[in-house]
Amino acid sequence: MLQKNEFKSKYLNTQIKTTMLTPDSVKDPKAVLILLHGSFTSEGDYSTFDCIPNELNLQRLCDDNKILVILPFMERNCYYISSNGFDCDSFLAKELPAFACEKHPEIKGKEIVLGGYSMGGYGAVLVGIHTRRFKRILSISGAFIQNDLIIGNPEICGQSTPDRIAETESFMHYFKPFSDLEESSDRNVVRALQTFPVEIEKPSIFLSCGSLDRLYKRNLVLVRELQEQSFEYCFTPFEGGKHDFECFSSGIQEGVKWLF
Repeated sequence: MLQKNEFKSKYLNTQIKTTMLTPDSVKDPKAVLILLHGSFTSEGDYSTFDCIPNELNLQRLCDDNKILVILPFMERNCYYISSNGFDCDSFLAKELPAFACEKHPEIKGKEIVLGGYSMGGYGAVLVGIHTRRFKRILSISGAFIQNDLIIGNPEICGQSTPDRIAETESFMHYFKPFSDLEESSDRNVVRALQTFPVEIEKPSIFLSCGSLDRLYKRNLVLVRELQEQSFEYCFTPFEGGKHDFECFSSGIQEGVKWLF
């Protein structure tokens, strides 16, 4: 069953639209998946967000695995990086789970998994590592572009160097300043992994990516970092897969199987 809701977020300082899907076959889901969407052609593009449940076949995911899925609509292509007045960490780790429990009291005490695809895959790992509130994290075709921004890779940055890009013209301004991005655990997901406290239990992380996705090698870089930092993980590549909803859907299905 699909439900659309809206509430005022104190951490994001705006009205937030959400889509929740519950399994049709049971009234007591065994777990919750918060799923973070990717970037849009233009910020605030709700029409694209509204198509996500059908594009990813999320109702079947809920029914087959007996889980509740909640998608928050984030109006910024910000890679889920927190900034002044826009606290993604607290919103996803505290406020959104509380709102979901308010709407569905039956999920209180159930495990909450944080996941996402593309930009949302980056955000899921970043926020999951920051907040330490999620035991399991799901990243599908994650857009791990932090190193590209540090070196000014034209494939990501276009023909301009990062310091010449107007702040209002690109998602890249959420990563600024580039001068300290390499050492910033607030914006750089690799640095966040490197600085995770040794005394705290590390979350398990599932990653997948299509072999024809331009982000494939960037996902391999993250896999190597997970190995070096001794995180429990699973990486599932899809031979011939591209950066599209077909590959995203397959990755989410495989990830949920692994997690549960």
